[in-house]
Amino acid sequence: MVKKWWEILAVFLLMLALAIISTYPLVLHFDTGIPYSPFGGAKVWNRSGDQMQLLYWFWLVKENFAGVIPFNTNPYEFNMVLDHETTGLNTIPLAFLYMLFSPLGDVAAYNCTIICSYVLSGLFMYLLVRLYSGSRTGALLAAIIFTFAPSRISGLAAGHGYGFLYFCYPFILYFLEKGIRSKKVRYGIISSIGLIGLSMLEPHLIYYICVFLGVYIPIRVISLLPVYKPNEIDIGTFSSARPIVSSFILLLGAGVAITIYAQTFFYCRDHVVFFTPTFWWVITLYPLMIVLISLCFAAIYQRLSRFNFQESLAIEATSLLPVFLFVPLAVLACYRPPVNTGVLVMASLVAVIGMKVYLLRSHLVLMLKVLGRGMWETRRTIIPALPLVFSMGGIVYWMVASKVERVAPTIAGGGRTLADVGFFSARLSDLFSSVSNVYVGFVPAVLGGGFLFVLLSTSVLGKKRWRFVDEGDFLRLFYTVIAFCCLILSLGLAFGDVSLYTLFFHYFPFFNYPRVSDRIITLALFALAIISGFVVRDIQKRMQGRASLVAITLVFFIAIGLQLKDYNMFKPMGINILDRGQDIYRYVKKNIGDGLLLEIPLWPGDSHQSSLYQHYIMLDWVPRINGCSPMVLKEYIDTVYDPLASINQGRMDRDQFLLLHKLGVKFITVHNNRDVFLEKVSPFSPLTTVRRLQNSPYLDFVDIKENRIYFKTWTGVWRRLYLFQLKSMDKVALVNEQAWYDMPYFYDVNWRLHKQTGQIVKDETIGRHVFQATEGMDKPGFLVYGPYDVYSPGEYRSCFSIYIDGKPDEVAARIEVASVAENGEVSILAKRQLKGTGQGRIYENEFIDFSISQNTKLEFRVFYYGKGQVRVNKIAVNTIGNDSPLNFLKAEMMVGNTGQLALAEGAKTGKVIEAIPGRCLKGDMVYGPNKIYSKGRYTARFLLRMKDTGKLNQDDIAAVLSITDGQHLRALSTHKVKISELNNTEFTGVEIDFELKRDEYLSFHVRFTGKAGLQLDGIEVVSQ
Repeated sequence: MVKKWWEILAVFLLMLALAIISTYPLVLHFDTGIPYSPFGGAKVWNRSGDQMQLLYWFWLVKENFAGVIPFNTNPYEFNMVLDHETTGLNTIPLAFLYMLFSPLGDVAAYNCTIICSYVLSGLFMYLLVRLYSGSRTGALLAAIIFTFAPSRISGLAAGHGYGFLYFCYPFILYFLEKGIRSKKVRYGIISSIGLIGLSMLEPHLIYYICVFLGVYIPIRVISLLPVYKPNEIDIGTFSSARPIVSSFILLLGAGVAITIYAQTFFYCRDHVVFFTPTFWWVITLYPLMIVLISLCFAAIYQRLSRFNFQESLAIEATSLLPVFLFVPLAVLACYRPPVNTGVLVMASLVAVIGMKVYLLRSHLVLMLKVLGRGMWETRRTIIPALPLVFSMGGIVYWMVASKVERVAPTIAGGGRTLADVGFFSARLSDLFSSVSNVYVGFVPAVLGGGFLFVLLSTSVLGKKRWRFVDEGDFLRLFYTVIAFCCLILSLGLAFGDVSLYTLFFHYFPFFNYPRVSDRIITLALFALAIISGFVVRDIQKRMQGRASLVAITLVFFIAIGLQLKDYNMFKPMGINILDRGQDIYRYVKKNIGDGLLLEIPLWPGDSHQSSLYQHYIMLDWVPRINGCSPMVLKEYIDTVYDPLASINQGRMDRDQFLLLHKLGVKFITVHNNRDVFLEKVSPFSPLTTVRRLQNSPYLDFVDIKENRIYFKTWTGVWRRLYLFQLKSMDKVALVNEQAWYDMPYFYDVNWRLHKQTGQIVKDETIGRHVFQATEGMDKPGFLVYGPYDVYSPGEYRSCFSIYIDGKPDEVAARIEVASVAENGEVSILAKRQLKGTGQGRIYENEFIDFSISQNTKLEFRVFYYGKGQVRVNKIAVNTIGNDSPLNFLKAEMMVGNTGQLALAEGAKTGKVIEAIPGRCLKGDMVYGPNKIYSKGRYTARFLLRMKDTGKLNQDDIAAVLSITDGQHLRALSTHKVKISELNNTEFTGVEIDFELKRDEYLSFHVRFTGKAGLQLDGIEVVSQ
């Protein structure tokens, strides 16, 4: 136990110094930037992320407690028809630490909280392991392992609460252990306060620590009891105790039997390969895990009964005999449908537990008496744990209640899916990557692995009749089990279908709510750090003489240095520099009154991209429709996000205009920022959204030409933020005319389509890769399925580009459109059977119309019947009536990635797309709109005019015109327009001839080269 104040101060100062080094160059931007990347990141500006959300929540708590806004409210986000609970108070008590430093400024206070998390994690881990082992060197190594682990640093940099709250684990255990050893309840109360504080902020860590404590406290109580002395009560030993080696073989065999069955189950059910790349990992690790758990049970039997180690291990091995039934079940699974998994899991658990009870039937009463008598004799030692037990009970009750009352109405209310978990899951290779969240480090891996080897060899070859009955040995064995099992679980779905995580996901209470599996590494690192401290102590004790002790201690200090380097401590953090406002937001604040602001892109609310808006809330206090929270109400999705989501693409109709007025929206901003405006919300560039909204009859564009952005050290002009004002109701004719051309979605071999049968081959006749299935080579099945995109309500036409080389009137394929529910249930919306024509390899456009009344996840499928040859080129999906060809394409209704809409005299509609050198990037002023044009010869006339030309080189290329297929993969015709071909008074019709050999989707492009200012009025398409 640490009794000298200078030791605590020394550790405090060391951790503070290491924290400053680890977070460098944060110290250089302490009041202007926050971390966003853990290792080797660059300096960026205004990047969205969870760290921005956490900073906002800290700020919101401060505003609540300062009385700036009514307590327990958040008036700035999710302003919808009904209240949305996102108060930020769930960041208490960490927010109190932030408030302590808030006089330094919001950003500086956040960074102070980060530094404090380093110091607290290192200090309390040091104190705990010092208490456990008595070794300063071991305690320091444990503190380094736990504090500077990549998972914690990544969590800190990403703004995840678990990274800040790592210190809660050693805090809780330190005061619990101190209470046990001093027999003082006050330490147990402090421990429970730490647990309660953790429960208010971090759902992952509180869940894992409660599960851990639910096992640890009984184990710790048992470790405190006097070891049972066999001569007290005359009772026979286990009559059929087998040799230890035989017991180990049985335990390993049980693990192998379970693994073989799992592999066979998925091999037969899903037709996957049996010897997967992870098979040998699983066949090694899972049986070893069963051995370690059995050793723990054997240690418990020894402490509570007359059984020695050999007899206790024999009981464990015998109790697992029912598991060997998995071997014949694996054989049966190859010939008939396997037994229901849920029934099998529960039956196995019941059989194993029943077998344990049966084998211990003559000893259970004695074991209970020994347990009860021991607890009474050591009651003063145990009582300090009671406050923690009671707080755990309250937390568990609160968690269950909050699930029903608060989580159920949110988008996370039904739990996560395995697909969600798989998206965030680690890979086996991450075990060896020093920047991954599941990397434990070379030094702890060596120490932990060495200890595991010694533990197993001692178990098999040891001469003592009783093993692991010493309190320290018992605890080390327990922490070894925790480290090993939690490390496997932290890998998530890395082991494929037979991942241990999948078993827990389906059958362990509430395990399906977290979507990030690697958070469990917290417990693995915690246990591994403690084991490392014990190992250092044991090695030091074996050193004979002062010189040897000094030498080995020096070696461990070198190991500490290597571990810091291994943990990338000296790689600089990425720093996100935050601005202090923009003119557009200041304009909004001045003119919005009691209205609301809508920021585009609009995200569902659980996406970190929305956190950038929270940054500006902290600067202007303007209420917004947008919000950012992991617990978004389903009503927000149904009443706000779904109805308004198409505005992300610039598509705003009458109903949306009325809804915005109902919600009280006055201004709309659009961010041309690819960190916020991802392709996930719009397949087009943000400029397309801006141009379409400029063309909307429901909005006025607020043109703030010089939108200045303010940083601490510089001020610049930011042209990537646009402002619109919603027109009043009396100024709008409520018509539903579209201000844009609808564009189809294309799917092919490169765009999230999957196959069950057939191959992907290159069709030389069209120069593209396609899906192909051939009779005699490929079995019947789905040649194409996917992509599971969500479509909004409406009437649609899907077009399958497909050819069938088969016998006439013989059904070769079936095309269909299906909806996919969240539970995986599939419903067919429309389908058609396709027959061979005997005409050879000609791609035909096969159409299927369908309609949906709500947001629906869609699957487009081609089923191959095993007859003839079928090739699928692509699938296109568009709203009905929007694939017909147009004779004149209005430039303002087309999409593009450069240029802006402008009013211009002489234009047919009075509007043009304009691109000016120096203000606009090079790129397509327009492209699309991907309408289907019939086979034949055409002329496309591009109406172009110069804009503010100045003195130019007449031979320079002003624009590149082209006509391509709908996916922009093949150019049908191209023309480079010289400056000399255009003038700045009238629109010049630049013509391109092209020919279509079959009906085809077409895209018309005008590429701006940056050599001269251009205006595009439109494109005429004339059939020759």
